[in-house]
Amino acid sequence: MNRYNLRTSWHRRSAYERADGAPEYQATSTLSENEKGLYPVSVSNGIRFHGYVKKINGYHTISIKTLFTQQIITRFLSFSITFRMRSFLEIWLFTLTLTVVGIVYQAFAGGYYTALLFKVLGAEVCAFVGFGVYWMILYPYYFTPFWDLPTPSHRTILTGNYPVLFPDNAWVPLRKIVEDTPNEGLLRIYSALNGEVLLATSPAAIRDMLTVNAFDYAHQNLVKIAIKRFTGSNLGFLSNEDFKLHRKNMMPAFTVPHVRNLTDIFWRKAQEMVQCMGDELHANPDAPINFREYVSRATLDNIGLAGMGHDFQTLQQPDNDLRSHYRKLILDPTRLFSWVGLLSRYFDMRLLMKVPLKKLIEISNSSDYLRGITGGVIRQRKEKLVAGEDLSKKDIVTVALASGVFEEHHLIDHVMTFLTAGHESTATAFEWTMYELGRRPEMQQRLRAELHDALGTDLAVTEHGPRGQNLPYLNAFCNEVLRCYPFSPIIIKVAKQDTAITGHRIPKGTVVIYSAEVTNHDKTLWGPDADVFNPDRWIGEGKANSGGASSNYAMLTFGAGPRNCIGANFARATLECLVAAVLSTFEIELVNPDTAGRLKFGQTNKSAEGIFGRLKFVRPANA
Repeated sequence: MNRYNLRTSWHRRSAYERADGAPEYQATSTLSENEKGLYPVSVSNGIRFHGYVKKINGYHTISIKTLFTQQIITRFLSFSITFRMRSFLEIWLFTLTLTVVGIVYQAFAGGYYTALLFKVLGAEVCAFVGFGVYWMILYPYYFTPFWDLPTPSHRTILTGNYPVLFPDNAWVPLRKIVEDTPNEGLLRIYSALNGEVLLATSPAAIRDMLTVNAFDYAHQNLVKIAIKRFTGSNLGFLSNEDFKLHRKNMMPAFTVPHVRNLTDIFWRKAQEMVQCMGDELHANPDAPINFREYVSRATLDNIGLAGMGHDFQTLQQPDNDLRSHYRKLILDPTRLFSWVGLLSRYFDMRLLMKVPLKKLIEISNSSDYLRGITGGVIRQRKEKLVAGEDLSKKDIVTVALASGVFEEHHLIDHVMTFLTAGHESTATAFEWTMYELGRRPEMQQRLRAELHDALGTDLAVTEHGPRGQNLPYLNAFCNEVLRCYPFSPIIIKVAKQDTAITGHRIPKGTVVIYSAEVTNHDKTLWGPDADVFNPDRWIGEGKANSGGASSNYAMLTFGAGPRNCIGANFARATLECLVAAVLSTFEIELVNPDTAGRLKFGQTNKSAEGIFGRLKFVRPANA
């Protein structure tokens, strides 16, 4: 047994040395000075172990019995996580196929090896059962390298810590899991078939994941494969060096000053959307307005104009070819997606993307069409730049081209990302804004009064809309919607190398998640009313950007750190213009207030049936 003397406070990184004078190491612990017992401690290489703590001659002393063994086990299990599970099943499936084919052949050929092959088949079945017993029963209890992390008390082999195999919206039970399980920033959670993931819950853990060690994590392979197959690569899939280069040269187009210069584009499209809504009301005053239908078209046009200087004209031509192809590109999630995700844990799913299924072919054709349109527009912008034309209204592509860094295929990939992720997230945020305004007439009146005071009643003479105006309640309301309804409530990452979170060693291949839904509603960060929709939390000195939260990592709708959403300012500006135009023109009453809030199955925060409103003019739509 080795003895280590802790020489400084337990609440800080503490130097400790072996009593026999061996070299010093670094240790951290959350143990208070007066506590004794068996506690976890981290050393400088990331290994965690337990030691018995007591006070001897004024020093806190740790007795460590199994440090070397712990290192060996942890590193072995790291290898086990990243290699053994998938490799075993792929080899097992291959040998099983050969055995079954052999049995069938022997049955028809009348060979002498049928009995032997059945014995092999029995051995393969036993191996599979043993594999299942190890990973689903023994591993979570005895072999996980994260045995010192808290985990919910209730767990089943089939569903893990969740109530069902595939929850409709996984973030809903996840919030309850976090609230019911005390932790210090990391939770060990099990999903279907006891698949292990870590959840970062505290600002310190989220900071380590998204800022300090941001480049140690990557998207899951299945996500990369699917997105690359249909829309191309994006910033999140690039190597660390390429990511930094691309983001550095894209960032000038997404700064607050540059986005502010694009506001007149957003405002014109918002007015055009309001005009289209007004035309429908004039034709049928009692018609329920499908907010998603209109905002989807307006947002698509905005991305075309602000992204590439090209108007897709989907507001005026809702069924044009571009929108028809775009709609084919956006898949509605089904239970099949969940099964594919589960199987991807055990098998390489790249071949699945190449299966000539009708739907996959349709999506691929639509992607090719959109990429062709995008490529043509990019080439036109490049020719104008080469010719020295003044492109004073610098769209995102023009700014990127001017840097000289990007190849055409890079820009096409980035624009395709804006068209999918950027369009969907902004459109969904607008829907939830209409939902909350329709539920809260008093807030609706307050916001409309602020807009009328700042913009007047004739929006046609207001060239830039909300730009440059003092509209604190509009800012507050939109921020509160973004807090309460994050588009992607759960983000899943995989450690692509050994790393650490709050002193815990995270082996390569570990699945680590963070949840905007959980963190955005954390009462320790937002106060006791964290679950209440309250725009006023964003009003007051120093609150306009923080909502009064106690941490910079309390609002994760757009992520955080060097890999956060590059289009956050773009999305906010678009949302504010759309909301300002609609609310300045119409009074909103929800058609389906009791059912609009029901969530759609999947990984994004969408209404299942959509949000419909009955509108009344508070001013002429063409004023």
